[in-house]
Amino acid sequence: MEDIISMDEKLFDVLFSKPLTEKTDLRHQLLVPSKVLADDKKPTGGDLIISLDQNGKQWKFPLATRTTDRGKPSKYKKPTIPAGSWHPFVQEFGLRAGDGVIFFTRKRDGARSIHVRGMRQAFRLMAAGIPKKLAPTIGIAVDHRRKDRSLEALQANVQRLKTYKAKLVVFPRRACKFKAGDSAPEELATATQVQGQFMPIVREKPSVELVKVTER
Repeated sequence: MEDIISMDEKLFDVLFSKPLTEKTDLRHQLLVPSKVLADDKKPTGGDLIISLDQNGKQWKFPLATRTTDRGKPSKYKKPTIPAGSWHPFVQEFGLRAGDGVIFFTRKRDGARSIHVRGMRQAFRLMAAGIPKKLAPTIGIAVDHRRKDRSLEALQANVQRLKTYKAKLVVFPRRACKFKAGDSAPEELATATQVQGQFMPIVREKPSVELVKVTER
């Protein structure tokens, strides 16, 4: 299964990350990639993953392994997190199909702890400090089908949203009544409307260094 986010190996060690599906991961148990059972990835604690979320709350996820397939011994071990312990986490963060989850370990003061994060599709808006309902009203298109598949892409998109928000001038609906989020009168007096394309996306071309072929 494809990872949905990459993290710095010096600070974190990713156990696994994956997008969530409606039929299995949300309605039933969480299907865990088989690579988690490898010796270098298997969590300390055996069949129980004790992890902390971003709020410091502790979650206990038993890791069950399917040993039979349709009544016959299974050739492949298929680890899962049962619905009884997984569904409360889904409901806590309101996860839906297309959202993601990531389990990673963090080392601090010599101690190793496991952490879990639910990655909402609107995570980039949250990181930029823009409410989901406000985004369409200030010219930001929200497409729930799009996902950031790396930490670098997420950081670039968040920075782009912050830059857009910093340059945005919001006029009040009524000239004499200012509300929270409206720009100051000084900004309104000097505001100019942008004509044409605004903040075009510039894609950097990878640089290729040519070397001379030599014979040994």
